[in-house]
Amino acid sequence: MTNEGDSYKLIIMNPKVEDTGKYTIEIGGISSTAFLQVDEPDPTYTFIKPLKKTLSGYTKHEVILECVVSNSLAIVSWWKGDQKLEDNDEFQTSKDLSGVCKLTIKNAKFEDAGKYMCKIEKQPDKTECDVNIIEYPYKFTKVLKSQQAVEKDTITLLCELDDATGDVKWFKNDQPFKGDKRISIVKEGRKRKIVIKDAKVTDAGNFKCVSNADETSCELIVKYSNRFNKKLKDTEAVEREKVVLEVELQDQTAEAVWSFNGTPIVPNDRIEIKNLGGGKHQLIFNKLEMEDDGEILCQSGELSSSCKLTVKKGESKPSIECPDEFNGPAGHPFVIEVPYKISGTRQTPIEAKLFKDGKALPAKEVEVVVQQEKVLFKMKKPTREGSGKYQIKLSNGQGEDSKDVTITMQSAPTPPQDVEVSEIFQTSCVVTWKVPQDDGGSPILKYVIERQDLSLKAGWDNVAEVAHGEPTKYKVEDLIAKKTYKFRIRAVNKIGSSEPGLFAKPVLAKDPWDEPSKPKNVELTDWDKDHADLKWQKPDNDGGAPITGYVIEYKEKFGKDWVQGKEVPGDCLEATQDGLKEGCTYEFRVRAINKAGPGEPSDSTKPIVAKCRFVKPFIIGEGLQNMIIKKGQVITYDIKYGGEPEPEVRWMHGEEEIRDDGERITID
Repeated sequence: MTNEGDSYKLIIMNPKVEDTGKYTIEIGGISSTAFLQVDEPDPTYTFIKPLKKTLSGYTKHEVILECVVSNSLAIVSWWKGDQKLEDNDEFQTSKDLSGVCKLTIKNAKFEDAGKYMCKIEKQPDKTECDVNIIEYPYKFTKVLKSQQAVEKDTITLLCELDDATGDVKWFKNDQPFKGDKRISIVKEGRKRKIVIKDAKVTDAGNFKCVSNADETSCELIVKYSNRFNKKLKDTEAVEREKVVLEVELQDQTAEAVWSFNGTPIVPNDRIEIKNLGGGKHQLIFNKLEMEDDGEILCQSGELSSSCKLTVKKGESKPSIECPDEFNGPAGHPFVIEVPYKISGTRQTPIEAKLFKDGKALPAKEVEVVVQQEKVLFKMKKPTREGSGKYQIKLSNGQGEDSKDVTITMQSAPTPPQDVEVSEIFQTSCVVTWKVPQDDGGSPILKYVIERQDLSLKAGWDNVAEVAHGEPTKYKVEDLIAKKTYKFRIRAVNKIGSSEPGLFAKPVLAKDPWDEPSKPKNVELTDWDKDHADLKWQKPDNDGGAPITGYVIEYKEKFGKDWVQGKEVPGDCLEATQDGLKEGCTYEFRVRAINKAGPGEPSDSTKPIVAKCRFVKPFIIGEGLQNMIIKKGQVITYDIKYGGEPEPEVRWMHGEEEIRDDGERITID
């Protein structure tokens, strides 16, 4: 920090990103604030591997200059002298993710020599290389070979360079040699050759081929007189085949002598020697044997031609190598693969057939495809009924092989048999079944138990699965009381599921017993202001299970719901219901109970009022009063009274009872 007079300075040398922030100066209680933002510097790249100081390359070849930068993000450019290089037909540049930078000089020329440079853009960093281009030294990898030929032959003198771009010069007897219409000089890849057609004796001599760094030579001799216009060729044949070896001599009168492994060949029933005229001679093997493998020589005077006769082992008859059993889905095409072996060299076609009950299956039932090592029998319309014993026959020119096999056309099983539902209770039942009559040709994996709730009008639900080998029995334990169900069973193998085996009868989820019928003759025997006494008789039907108790139900006369009251043992036919409210009118009924639950309620009793049943008669109010009336007036007494049961009322006049005569006296 510095100050000059009234000027104050804060100087940050070589600022860093961490110096970013808020800066404040305070002078005499007065402050001033500034914000400083320090950015990251531009990245700096370097050459971690420079170009070689000098590099030599060959003409007509690629020359590659290579250096490495510290980061693949660095942008570089290539220069030759003061000229910036771009990708074109002569140069190609590249850079990979590792920072390796390359300049490739294609098909280099002498003019490409010079100083090359790679520079990092926006930086002074660079690397240089002096490139020198020299001529490639072409060497011979295959040299010329001396030859001996006869007039009219076509002669090829062949050598080969180590690189296809090399140029050569030909010399004959140390004189430059050029071709003509009969003699061609050929450049073919790395091969360099002279082709002499219709050779002459004058074509003989010393031939030399010279490159810029190597040479090769050979001697060519061309003879006069007889020659083989057609020579023997190495021949391969198979045992038992017919083979004809033929030569053609220039001299049509010359004799041809045949030998085998140095021993003269004597004709017999199997071997023939023929002179066809015109210089053509044949050695015929009508039926080759393995012992005929060897060297065949044909001589005519000093001339000779030989070949190697190779006799391969002939084919054997087929040998079937397939399993004894095959499985496939019924109703769908499937393929039976039958591997087979034939030793030796094959000569004749394979014929394959599939038999059942001694008859070959026709093409509409099976398609036969013969392959190199196996035969495919494509079953077009397999049926379950078609399962059984079959016979496979394979044959060729050497014989036949057969094998008996079992082919099982697999399908889903038939339905499980004898489906039964037993031990039916209100929450469970037991489903049993027997195995299907036919497992479909594939082991049964499991059984699927299905259930339908008839009250829902819905589909079938999967209840359980029972593995094959387990008992064919299952207890269903989640039934809902009083609902009706149907049950069915499916058998499943690897092909699929069978049609269901159905228990035809609907199953009602209930215990083997019912609720009792209603108790009989329920009546009130007594009551009071807080209770009522009832008695009844047993129901006509106990539902198949002993009655374990009775329950009294009651409700107020105009109430909607019955209230469960006192419960008594099954041997009790009378009870007292307590807890009544005085003055309320009640009705009563009774239910019998067994282990199926409460049965149907009895008929209701007549209503009663919860009050004392026996009350001494009494008159309400003052009763009769003395009165004076005039003759002819109506006398009316209105007397209110009470008592339980209803009191008997009589009107008296003195000692005499007053009776209603319907005219002058009425009593209500």
